[in-house]
Amino acid sequence: ARGPAPPRQGRVSTSSVVARREAVDTASLAALRAEREARARRRICEARHEQMLQERAELRAQIQERVARQAQERDERCEALLDSFARGSAVRAEANDAIRVHDDLQQRKLADLYHRYDTNITQRIEGHLLKFSRDDLPPAPGGRDTLLKSDDPVKAELHSFRREEQLHRAACAVLGHCGPAPNSSEAAGSRRRVEQAIAERETSRSLFPMAQWEQRQHHATRYGYFTQACVVQGEGGGFHSARRMGAEMHQPDERDGVPTAGETKTRFE
Repeated sequence: ARGPAPPRQGRVSTSSVVARREAVDTASLAALRAEREARARRRICEARHEQMLQERAELRAQIQERVARQAQERDERCEALLDSFARGSAVRAEANDAIRVHDDLQQRKLADLYHRYDTNITQRIEGHLLKFSRDDLPPAPGGRDTLLKSDDPVKAELHSFRREEQLHRAACAVLGHCGPAPNSSEAAGSRRRVEQAIAERETSRSLFPMAQWEQRQHHATRYGYFTQACVVQGEGGGFHSARRMGAEMHQPDERDGVPTAGETKTRFE
């Protein structure tokens, strides 16, 4: 008797084969599509890189051309300055001579002023001081050992202007007077009064008399207000001031419970 027959292998269906083939075709198509897109992106990047290199080369050429043009302009400007310097040598020499003459004149004026100050003032002061230590004194400049206001050469123009002003005022007072003739005694007395008034006039600003330096005389000044405020404070009144006054008034207010930042503390606290 025969034994049992071996089992048959199952047949693969056509639909499964087709599905496998479609899956393989889809994967291969996706791979091909990805490779094609990668090649396209690579070509685009290469084209952009070449364009960037070309733009850089053009920019480098423009920079070199600009540098060369600036160097040429600088050389031309230098040559123009040298030409103008060579052509204007006569004018420059004349200007230098004028400046030198002016400087020499100023130096001579300064030396002359120093010499006159030393002769008229310094030597006379030294003569006054040497009277107490020496007996044989050199003669005083000009035969005079006293100092006058007109001896100072620095203030010579001021003294001259003051004399001219006094003369002008006296002349105006005499010529503008419609009374007696200028040669009469009354006109001479008027001239003397004018000259005396000019000589005795004040040369400084008038001040508040010391007898009236009291707070009841000038309440508007700070001295009077200060005295009045002190009296009010002594009687128990308040004192108006922009500053904080009193014990510990400079400390910050911490009544709200928030400590003030920046306070210093020692290691024992």
